[in-house]
Amino acid sequence: MRALLFVTIALASACSLTSLDEVAAEPCQAGVTPSTDFTAAHAACEAALGPSMPLADECEAHVCALRIDDQAFCTVAAPDEDGDGVGRAGCVMEGLPADCDDTNPAIAEGKSELCDGLDNDCDGRVDEDALVAGEPTRVSEPDGNAENVAFGVSPEGLVAVQRRNDGGQLLFTWTEGSAPRRAGSFNLRAAAGIADDPGLAALGLPSGALMAAFSPTVAGCGQMLSVGAIAGGDVMGDSFMEGLPDAGGAICPDRTEAQRAPAVAASGNARLVAWLAAMRSGMPATAGLRVAGGTSADGVTIAGPAVDGGTAINRAGPAVLGLDPAIGFVLAVPEEDGLSVRLVDVDGSGAASLRDPVTVTTDEVDEVTMARGATVDGVTQVGIAWRTGEGNNARVHMARLEVDADGVMVGAITDAGEGVGQSGPSLAFSDRPRGWLLAWTERSSALVAQMMGQDEGTAGDPTVLLEADGVGATSGLRGVGVAPRAEGGFGVATHARGGDDAGIYVTFLGCDGG
Repeated sequence: MRALLFVTIALASACSLTSLDEVAAEPCQAGVTPSTDFTAAHAACEAALGPSMPLADECEAHVCALRIDDQAFCTVAAPDEDGDGVGRAGCVMEGLPADCDDTNPAIAEGKSELCDGLDNDCDGRVDEDALVAGEPTRVSEPDGNAENVAFGVSPEGLVAVQRRNDGGQLLFTWTEGSAPRRAGSFNLRAAAGIADDPGLAALGLPSGALMAAFSPTVAGCGQMLSVGAIAGGDVMGDSFMEGLPDAGGAICPDRTEAQRAPAVAASGNARLVAWLAAMRSGMPATAGLRVAGGTSADGVTIAGPAVDGGTAINRAGPAVLGLDPAIGFVLAVPEEDGLSVRLVDVDGSGAASLRDPVTVTTDEVDEVTMARGATVDGVTQVGIAWRTGEGNNARVHMARLEVDADGVMVGAITDAGEGVGQSGPSLAFSDRPRGWLLAWTERSSALVAQMMGQDEGTAGDPTVLLEADGVGATSGLRGVGVAPRAEGGFGVATHARGGDDAGIYVTFLGCDGG
């Protein structure tokens, strides 16, 4: 380098240009573009300026950072360790771009946001507006008149259980990149009418799918169906035809408590089922909460008696989520004074024990759901979503929980979208794009999804994935399921009711359009 052009900058909190010594010089970097790597140019400036120009503090460096048109010249300015041409945050002059991560050249103010799980543009949001939705796919054998549809996550993708008008059940499953398909069918011993449908839950397990379906009889007894695997299109597994034990250990016909609104989960070989001990109609505002653990060492064995978990809102069922065996299960319960969560331990015999509850919100809530996020240093992030209000005033919200073996800590709460009549929330976590996808329906006429930040806030605007009118769903949309995809992104499902093109629809979302 034959001559140098340099400036000396005072780098206090309110930086200002204090002197400029300009001489004929060769640029240290020509043809500067947004992707230019300045690493070698910075090293050349350090070699040229270092011996004669000492630095004042850690916010000064000999760098190729004085820009004139598409050329750059040596100067003393903020360090740029990753060579992306943007100085370290906290050291640059006010009003200039700053680098919030000076170890990664893909991250700095002014960079384009990529779908890579990073905050490329340093705006505090990760992968915002990076998700693109593909075209919805319709299940090949739908029943548009079915009412209750439950969605769960399997290792291969999404699972749906659908109650038909004749009381029978249909099991649907679909994997990444393939069309949804019917996997099997089964019937309950005493099928309930649609108006009396007490609840249906589905969850994916390593061996396939676990489902619980309670159906009342004249005597008020219920029953649970557990499907342990899906093989060759057949539903396989054991049925607990007498239902689950009550708090006294009794089963039908001796059990006097009815059972409804089940939720099921798995953690290693342990199993957990939670439900309400009351019927939907003709009962007070609250119902008894029951919890039973079990194991899968030889089929699925449920231990009894059930644990009395206190009370819950009669219209709203609990939610359960299985985490690593070292943590166990998370149980979420809508109560009269808000929404609480607690850890549940299941020992080797299948016996369940409840820990002390933690309050998430004091609002009156309904339709609670949970999903697992990332685990770092033994702490697992859990997303929890719920609905408040009724009718057009109904709104969906989500919170982030941090869970480890010692307990639960509640993090930031974020509201979903601005639409009215929000209901049926479902959510999942993905590393690419990094964050939560929260999906819901609005006034039963549209399926909407929105990316939420991993730790707080939103990472994109709400997007309409499916409209009931667009598929001829004369009875609207009901039920939402969200699953992460191994290759990144999500699958979102809903049930369109009524009309010639009704049925279950799945939309895949990803960085490249699904």
